[in-house]
Amino acid sequence: MDQKIPALKARHEFHDRLAHGLVKRPVTLVCGSCHKGVSSEMEWQCGYCKYENRRTTLYSFLYKCQKCDKEPKTFLCPHCGASTSLDADDDTTHPAVYAPRKAKPALAEDPREEKRKAHAELKEDKERAIELAELDAKHVAILAAGQSKKVDTSLEKMETMLTEYIALVAGGEMAAIKVRRKLAEDYKDNPELLKKLDKALTRRLEETFL
Repeated sequence: MDQKIPALKARHEFHDRLAHGLVKRPVTLVCGSCHKGVSSEMEWQCGYCKYENRRTTLYSFLYKCQKCDKEPKTFLCPHCGASTSLDADDDTTHPAVYAPRKAKPALAEDPREEKRKAHAELKEDKERAIELAELDAKHVAILAAGQSKKVDTSLEKMETMLTEYIALVAGGEMAAIKVRRKLAEDYKDNPELLKKLDKALTRRLEETFL
């Protein structure tokens, strides 16, 4: 970091660096009033033509104005506002002044653009609401389909069970007919025993199928 040096010496130092192609190294001079440092790269306004110099690596207030080529004789300290001489003439009539960059005013937004944004946001909200409603409807439909499937499955199971039972009963009756025919043939000479066996068969069928 460069040492703070008096204004007159700082101008000679800057010119010397300029002659040797070392202008990229700024010079820091000291204000004679507040003793604060001021960089040679301070952006400044020319006291003669009022041009605001921004390319201060070369067109420093220690050198000359980029527009009118005049060299400032004095400058006003950006910290305390005191005038400091840069030349033996000590002419304070056209001092170099610190020129801070002005913030650009915010551009007023086009009312039509605001309406477009509001419309786009409203459209997005409605599309989101429609999407959620569709998802809810699909969810309800899936639940209803699952419930219906459960009912259908229960009915199918009951129908199968009853069908099997009817088949079993019908089979039992057909078997009973065959058994009675055989008993009638085998015990035709013993009607009392045949009667007892027929009752036993009937009781068995009732216990099994009723």
